[in-house]
Amino acid sequence: MWILALTLFISWNGVFGSSDICKERVSTACLISSSRPSFPETEEELDSVCLTVQRQLQCIRNYAETCGIEGLDIAEGNEIEVYSEVLAEVCRKDTQLHSNVVQNLPCLKDIFQHVRQQCQGFTRNAINHLYEQVVNLGNENSDDNHVYGVFDCLYVAVKAHCFVTQTVEKCGSRAKDAVLEIMEKAKLVEEECPDSVQKEVLELLNVLALATEEEVHVKRLLGSKK
Repeated sequence: MWILALTLFISWNGVFGSSDICKERVSTACLISSSRPSFPETEEELDSVCLTVQRQLQCIRNYAETCGIEGLDIAEGNEIEVYSEVLAEVCRKDTQLHSNVVQNLPCLKDIFQHVRQQCQGFTRNAINHLYEQVVNLGNENSDDNHVYGVFDCLYVAVKAHCFVTQTVEKCGSRAKDAVLEIMEKAKLVEEECPDSVQKEVLELLNVLALATEEEVHVKRLLGSKK
């Protein structure tokens, strides 16, 4: 679901073996989900999660080298590289991102434990509020695929907005900065929002900001800084 959760806090217990492993999918070989640790609450726990996830990413690289690229599709390979880069910065102790994450781990843990419940209703209500305007875009463009693309992007952006809003309200600006930086580096919103729909979605987020009287920080993830 959330790349942020995958990048920061989810680890799997996978072991890379002989070339026989090429008979398995990479997810089976390296990413076995039966041993997920609890969300880290201290720097020591984060260090442990970082080490485990780094091992799994190395397992995937070994898999690709041993089994060839046919065992790992292009999308998976690109995602792995993105995750690796973000993980490296989160886990490297001399970065501001690491400092911001560590200082807010207990608060972030509380948000992760309740975010689905807290944001599900908000996201549904926000999409319903903006529904008519999205449909009107379709009437203007006569392009159903474009409307579907707007909805897909808007859904991800509104969910991210809810998460960031919860973060800044409960954890403060440094936690918010860390979450936004991870989302941006991990391309959380970007991967669901091609350039062709970003302008419309930014306009819809502005409408949402007026309705909720809340700043929509995730607009920066849609190229509003460009």
